[in-house]
Formats: sequence, C-alpha cells, structure tokens
Amino acid sequence: MLKRTLLLTAATLCIFVMQAQTTSYPTDTIKGKIFYRYSVQRGEGLYRISKNFGVSQEDIVRHNPELQNSGLKFGQTILIPVVIQTDSSNYIVHELQPKETKYGIARQYGVKMSQIEELNPETSKTMRIGEKLLIPKADMTVAQKELPSNDQHTLVKTEEIKQTEIKQAEIKTDTTNISTDIGETSEEQRNYSDSTANRITLAVMLPFMTDAVKRDASIERFMEFYEGILLALNRLTNSTTPKITVYTYDTDKTEARIQTILSDSLLLNADAIIGPAYPVQVALVAEYAQQNNIPLLVPFTSKVPDIENNPFILQFNPTELYEAQTLASWIKQRKDKLNCLVLEDSEIYSSSIATLKQELQQQQITTTQASLRLLLNDSVEHLLAQDKTNLIILPSDRYSAIQNTLSHLGILDADYNIVLLSHYAWQKENIDLKQIYTSLFKHNTLSVDAIKYGVSRQIFFPQDLQNDAPRYDLLGYDLTIWLLQVLQQQATDFAGKLAMTNEYKGLQSRLHFEHVSDNGGWMNTAITISDNTSIKASEDVDETDF
Repeated sequence: MLKRTLLLTAATLCIFVMQAQTTSYPTDTIKGKIFYRYSVQRGEGLYRISKNFGVSQEDIVRHNPELQNSGLKFGQTILIPVVIQTDSSNYIVHELQPKETKYGIARQYGVKMSQIEELNPETSKTMRIGEKLLIPKADMTVAQKELPSNDQHTLVKTEEIKQTEIKQAEIKTDTTNISTDIGETSEEQRNYSDSTANRITLAVMLPFMTDAVKRDASIERFMEFYEGILLALNRLTNSTTPKITVYTYDTDKTEARIQTILSDSLLLNADAIIGPAYPVQVALVAEYAQQNNIPLLVPFTSKVPDIENNPFILQFNPTELYEAQTLASWIKQRKDKLNCLVLEDSEIYSSSIATLKQELQQQQITTTQASLRLLLNDSVEHLLAQDKTNLIILPSDRYSAIQNTLSHLGILDADYNIVLLSHYAWQKENIDLKQIYTSLFKHNTLSVDAIKYGVSRQIFFPQDLQNDAPRYDLLGYDLTIWLLQVLQQQATDFAGKLAMTNEYKGLQSRLHFEHVSDNGGWMNTAITISDNTSIKASEDVDETDF
C-alpha cells in the first residue's frame, strides 16, 4: 500500500491554560515561572504539601534548596510552583532521551521550538535525561499550500516525515506540475524545459528511521537533503514540464529493509534512484540498478563497490585515493616552496591520511615524519624550516582527535610560516591558522539564484539548519536539478544523456562526472584545492580546480 510522505507545517496551536487551584495564597513570578508563597502549617510534611498542591516533593525541594539540609519548619515560607494544566487532547508527554535536543524533538513532532518552550517554561538549554516535556500536538493531516501562480498549482511542503505513516518503505509522492513563487524563470528552468518527455519518475532512498524507538541525530541531515530535493522540484517544474512522480523510501540502516524495498514492483518504473546512504545498502541497490538499467546517484558515501564494472552508478563523493592523488599533485607543483611535516600518532588512525601518505611517497614527494608527541612537548622546532612554508599534515581528519594540538601550532606560527592541511568540515571551527583543503563545494554561494533559493526555503522550511559544512539541503537541491537535466536529454542511452550535461555548477556543489573505466560507472571529480595562503604556482588563482 502506498502512502504520502510529506507533511505541511501545522497551524499555530491554541493552548488553553487554566490554573490548577483557585486559592488565596500570594504569588510571585520568578524567571517567568509562577509560585505560591506558602506558610508551612504545624505538623505538615513534604508529602502532605506535595499532595495538596499537586506537585512532586522533588519539585518543592528544587525550588527551596535550603530544605535539603534543614527540612521543613512551622511558619516557614516556601515557594510552591503553580501547576499549569493543559488540555490533554492538545499535547503529548515526551520523556527526554540521551542526546536529544529541543530542535530535534520539535522536528520529530512537527512543531516549533517556541511552542515547546512556551509549554515548558522551566526547560533549560541543557535538559535532563528522563525529564518529561509537554509537546503540542501538530495537525497530522497532509495539507497543501497555495502558491501565487496563474494556474493555482500547489506545493506539498514538509517539516517532518510522518512517523506513523511510513511503514516498510512503501510511499509515493506525486509532484505533478509544481509551480514556483521565487521570481523569474531561472537558467536551470530554461535548460530543463527543453524537452518533450511526458513523465519522469524518481526513487529517493533515505534513512528517515521512522520505526526507530530513538531518533538518530544524523537523521536531520537526511531530512534537510530531502527538503533540498523538494525545493529543486519546485524550482524546475511548471505547467510545460513533464509530470514528476517521486517514490520515497525509508531505508533504515539494514540490508533487510533494502531487500523489502527492492521487491516493490513499482521501483521498476524509476528513471533514476537517489540514495541510499550506507555502503552495505548501496551494494544491493547498485546490483539492482544494473540489472534493470536504472541510473543510481549515490550522494553520500565514497565507498561504492564495483563501480568499475557498473555503468549505471553515479558517485558524487570521489574516492579517498582520487582525493589523495589530487592533493599530492597540488603539493608536488609547489614542492620547492614547501617543507612537508607529517605528524604521526600510534593511537590515532585515519584511512584518508594513510592514503595521502602513500600517495605522497608514490609521487616521490619528500616529507619529514615525526611523532605528534614532539609537537605536544614543544620539541619539533628543529624540523621546521625558516625559508619555506611548513605544511603540517596531522594524523587524523577528525577534528575532535587533533583540536588540542592546534594551540601548539599557533604558537609556532609566530616564528615559522605554518600552513595546516585542513578539511572542509573544519571550516565551521575557529582555527587561527592558514589552511589548505580539498572540497567539492564552493566558498561563496551568494548569487541571485542563491538568494531566491534562500527565500523559498524560508517560506517552506523555516526551521534552522542543523548542518552548514556542507549544507545538506543545498546538496539535495543541486544534485536533483542536475540529475533531472540529465534525464531530460534526448540521447537514447544513459551514457549519451550524461555526456550532454556533464559539467554543472550549482548553488553549493561543482559537478564533473568522469568514466572510471570503459565498462564502469561515473565519479564526480570536481575537486577544488582551497588555499588562503601564499603557496602559489605561477598559474594559480585562489582556488585550483582539478
């Protein structure tokens, strides 16, 4: 059975509040919370008072910490939190789980953070595990928002995949004739419209984890990626373009779920598949795609099995080896200006750094290798050069593994010219060093189309983004626009279609797919070396494209 997956933002909920008790006790408002000022009567204990006021003993002690040591005394004035009773038909009680945030909880239930905060005024930024929060109930019906267009077409917009409706990954979303409200026809629209095809069917496979008891924090990035897909469809389609049908599948993280999805006969109608996320699932879907001649766009993992023998695979993230080869070639062009210092640590391992070291050796680039402990013990200066730029290669690409060493490099930078081999994801960190890093993404996304996109996103998905390096919504947007342009080409075979739209510069991503082998698939090779240093070859600009 097929079900829609997309939800609209619920209308602002009306919460009806009434006081739990009508008493003549004086009240005080402290930090937005209302308290009774109660004078303890003779013979009263915490239990009696808590029952009379309908609060827990723990709450009374928390607001009167002196009771922990002295206990209750006759005539003592204490604060009793006023219990606010909310119509139970309008809220859900949620028990806070480890690693949950108010943002994630709001996304889970399809409500706004401000609504949760209004209903739970005592909720702090660092909430306690096991704490019970009142969550306003959102309107769980699928709704539509009218867009200002002559044909009055509609856009189904989502804030959350409805948890109770996606079961066993069997959903279909029809986005027929979606119109745009963000200005004049874009270049993407004009390119996309040059077609006489009548229908495109996309299958989207992402781990929404709707059956999970606890939501994985990583699911937010896939939600944002999916929002980007929807905004791409909204941007491209109008009354003259083909009908687009999207089958959206919740892949979970298991092979069993993928097997269930692949048994769906409707999947055979797909003109292309986007996803899944995890390598073990990609292997199964890639085999299915090859057997049924369906292009498979793999947007996340760089570990795509058998791409050398499967011409239907489109791999967005290049392999570690290709990235290492690109970076080593960049270093080789500047080897006369560089002193490459590779720091090692037996307790830290990164496969990408290991691959880079092998490639530097393969290209006969001279490096100096030293223990990371020398740096931490301030004993590395004798390995640094005064007349060259010292390129520091740390033992891991995980920021958490090396962040404690950056202060040591900052001290050395005062006397030596230090450049850090960084990583794109580190750009959100406050690193006070010159850096180089490889990237598939552009620095500056400010353009007319980017502004239009930002307006559109704010209208349909007003939540704050959880991911910004890279932005997963922009990744979904760019990949979807590019893929639909490819599918609209008039060549009779997929390779021919791809050759006609091989180069693409999106709002965030740069795409250039190349054949990995004569009988194999395609890999994006649009890597940029971002360099904010002075290590330039004569032909260099600020960013070197490969």
